[in-house]
Amino acid sequence: MYAAAVAFAPEAVRERVLSSPLTRFTDATLTAPEELRARIKTIRTEGYNVSINALDEGAFSVAAPIAMRWASRPRAA
Repeated sequence: MYAAAVAFAPEAVRERVLSSPLTRFTDATLTAPEELRARIKTIRTEGYNVSINALDEGAFSVAAPIAMRWASRPRAA
């Protein structure tokens, strides 16, 4: 889920995340900035993220931005 939240965050936030050390939670967690950057690009194109085992072994999630009419950007994912 964190990838969807980062994907739709302002560019400055995305760059801050990508320039910081990325924590590995499982073998499926993306920790290479280039890999996460590519995944973020795909998420932004598709509008959602499917995560399997990225944060917890055996966990599956689908995340998409939640937009508010009054907000200039999504407020949750």
